[in-house]
Amino acid sequence: MVGVQSVGNREGRSAKLWDEANPQEHSKERGEWAELMFMAKARREGLIVAKPFGDTARYDVLVEYRGRVWRVQVKSTMHDRGHGHYALNIMGPKRQPYRKGEVDFFAIYLIPIDTWYIIPFEAAGQWHRSLRFTVACKRHKYRPFREAWRLLKRQPRGRGSWVCPPDPVPILPKRRRVPAAMGTAVAPFPSAA
Repeated sequence: MVGVQSVGNREGRSAKLWDEANPQEHSKERGEWAELMFMAKARREGLIVAKPFGDTARYDVLVEYRGRVWRVQVKSTMHDRGHGHYALNIMGPKRQPYRKGEVDFFAIYLIPIDTWYIIPFEAAGQWHRSLRFTVACKRHKYRPFREAWRLLKRQPRGRGSWVCPPDPVPILPKRRRVPAAMGTAVAPFPSAA
């Protein structure tokens, strides 16, 4: 039996999280558990989900919305590398990278903070062997994809359409150094308005 514990997350709802007190559990079992968590969350988001039979497909789950089917590869980590830094491998079986056409999205689950990142293949894809997440950083590379379930409900609009989805969190203005009476101070760039 897979060990789970119930803890409240930031929205107050109860989430079943992997029990870190069971180090004997295999990563394959944790991966299967993460796939189930993804399917349950996707269904709550109004998506239709299907699991291919066996382990021979390069993707873990099929997701359908209004007739459009996406191939999703689910990855997870439970290891905080310190100060909210997470990293995980996105290699396929035998450490082979995924190729275009094998996977449409990566669904990354950061277990300790109960957070999903829905990342299009084009944003992570075949050139990256691992992904790094700094959750607290407002300029974090993958921040626009945090809880981005909306991407699984969109129709593609052509090359590169997934790389820059709308960010619901405003990005801070760039800062520059300006001289001050005593050393230097940091100030935002003046607006072009």
